[in-house]
Amino acid sequence: MYAPPALRRTFSGCSLLAFLFLALSLAVGQSTGGRVIGQAVDSTGAVISGVTVTLVNEATGVTRETKSDDSGNYSFVEVAPGNYRVESTLQGFKKDVRNGITLLVNQVLTLNITLQPGGAQETVQRVWHGRRGARLRSPSTRRLCETG
Repeated sequence: MYAPPALRRTFSGCSLLAFLFLALSLAVGQSTGGRVIGQAVDSTGAVISGVTVTLVNEATGVTRETKSDDSGNYSFVEVAPGNYRVESTLQGFKKDVRNGITLLVNQVLTLNITLQPGGAQETVQRVWHGRRGARLRSPSTRRLCETG
């Protein structure tokens, strides 16, 4: 079928505009938020469900909370880049606190949790440095080395 040149140019221009609009809308829809995921286990390695995991933005104080599922898994999605603290609690276990967690743009950070038996008034604090960190148990001030 024959189309006059003016009609072909109009059609090509509209196609180009539609393509640019689609590309722009996809680019705008891109997320920069990261994710923090992990699994909660006890000191024997058994998965724990129902652990309350709280993500605290250290700059703003904004908190988000979730619970581990039947497989011990938890996740936070669309987390703004920044520095965070993660607190994990469950009755019958010591509270676990990890400080110094840095989340980058579009990063998926796996942060597994190992809860120690004990009372909720006892806290295990950890400074997170990627795969290595120092763990400080309170109320005592005994320092332990940890990897992982």
